[in-house]
Amino acid sequence: MKKHFSLGLLLVLFACFTKTQAQCSSGLTPEWKYQNAWYTGSTVDFSSGYEVWFSAIPNSLTVTVTDPAGVVHSDNYIIASISVSDAGQYIITNTATGCSETLDVTVDGQGPPSSGGSVWSENGTTASYSGEVAIGRSTVPSGYKLAIEGHVRAREVRVDQDTWPDFVFESDYELPSLQSVREFIAEYSHLPKMPSAEEAEQNGTDLAQMDRLLLQKIEELTLYILEQETRIENLEKQLQDEK
Repeated sequence: MKKHFSLGLLLVLFACFTKTQAQCSSGLTPEWKYQNAWYTGSTVDFSSGYEVWFSAIPNSLTVTVTDPAGVVHSDNYIIASISVSDAGQYIITNTATGCSETLDVTVDGQGPPSSGGSVWSENGTTASYSGEVAIGRSTVPSGYKLAIEGHVRAREVRVDQDTWPDFVFESDYELPSLQSVREFIAEYSHLPKMPSAEEAEQNGTDLAQMDRLLLQKIEELTLYILEQETRIENLEKQLQDEK
């Protein structure tokens, strides 16, 4: 009796599972809006830089869109400027039934790493990658390893230095005269050896180089102050001697 009951229960569960699968595999088609036109299907390749909307038909259904990172979005999920980092599998789910369909997305012919593979290598708690990384953008300027479009927040940033401007205090250092500095500022509107506002706005600033330049100017300023102090002391002594 128990065997018969178990077999019957399994048949019922299998029938329910088959029915549910049939319901989930029909009546829901991924839909996307691209270049002001709507399309349907299960795979698509986008060109980067365009706005893309994700939804499903029939439009009377309420659906959610789960992106490749596992984040769930509401219907008509919009990516303002799609990039390679957005490639992967999107899951469109009917919220009423829980039924889902998938949409495999590539961008500029590129998709995410294949299953089981990754561009990252792991060694203990350290992940490494020998290529360039772009965050919030799709390209990395030549000569750089990391490019971020947006703000970066950290408690501490350490910049390696190859040189440090303590040479200013060497006996053979030629301290520019204040007159030459005055003339340079009058002509160029910035300090000698410092980037202009136009250069900084166009190219950004190198943190390591800027730290060195600023310290060099502080050390030069210190020498100017010490020279002025010596002159003041000599003048005071001269006045005392004349009394």
